[in-house]
Amino acid sequence: MALGRREVARAPGWGDQMANTNNAAAGGAGAVYGLGLVGALVWNWQQAETFWGYPWGIIESFVWPGFLVYELFQLAG
Repeated sequence: MALGRREVARAPGWGDQMANTNNAAAGGAGAVYGLGLVGALVWNWQQAETFWGYPWGIIESFVWPGFLVYELFQLAG
């Protein structure tokens, strides 16, 4: 008994709808945030002096944009 391939039904025009969306420009922001996250991890890891400085540095690296915006709003004031 041979195993056959089963064809999956697709909604008409599905590929066309996906091609018409303009989400390509949003891909660069994720890469920039990822590079910023790696840079913040390296920076905070090097600045840690105690044991608890390392876990706090990891947490701070994930939320550094929030700290940045907060400081910018304080300067703008």
